[in-house]
Amino acid sequence: MDIEQFWKALESCGKELASSGFEFKDNCWVYIHDEYKLSFEAPSDRFGHWLQVRYLTLCLAHKEIPGPDDPEPWLSSSLNMNCPVQISPALLLRFKSAHFKRRVWHYSLPWKNNLRNPACYLPVFYGGPTKWVLKDKSGSEAENRRALLETLHQFGIDSVSEQSCIDDITSSASAIAEAGKFWAECMSPSSVLAQLKRHGSDWWVEKEWIRGYQQYEV
Repeated sequence: MDIEQFWKALESCGKELASSGFEFKDNCWVYIHDEYKLSFEAPSDRFGHWLQVRYLTLCLAHKEIPGPDDPEPWLSSSLNMNCPVQISPALLLRFKSAHFKRRVWHYSLPWKNNLRNPACYLPVFYGGPTKWVLKDKSGSEAENRRALLETLHQFGIDSVSEQSCIDDITSSASAIAEAGKFWAECMSPSSVLAQLKRHGSDWWVEKEWIRGYQQYEV
């Protein structure tokens, strides 16, 4: 499928989200609460655009808490990398069933070993089995498929089928509809601040988020 078909799939797979109060807007499923905003998104990056890989993620931003580069991040159309915490939809149900234990999920940097952190993102491939990745255009389809699978494996993706992508979107939407709000309630401003302090690094962005949450608590 192409990118327009991907966005249509993201929208059409969200019936449970719509029933839970989410709204599809600007290619994101968004839920607005009096105190926070949730956004189910599928961002990419330069290499991902070429490879046709997207990264499913659920983002949380609390109202009235400024971000490092944005004084009102909750008003942004996209929260990816513009919010303090993100979780991979694949972890939501495990996190809920474990009664929100930190051994299942806690704050961590959005990248790991120069790749998207699987605690924050679920990568999906929407290009289909005919996606050509070999530089040599004269290579065989079998060689290209093997190279495609090897490349996708680096992202933690083991299938080239479009149905697999749709299944991942559907299961992610279902998990968010069931547990997304529970996660948001668990991630109160004081909880986010505590996790940033405990699990954060020396990254300046984290320090700015900590400053914003500390001011909120005063």
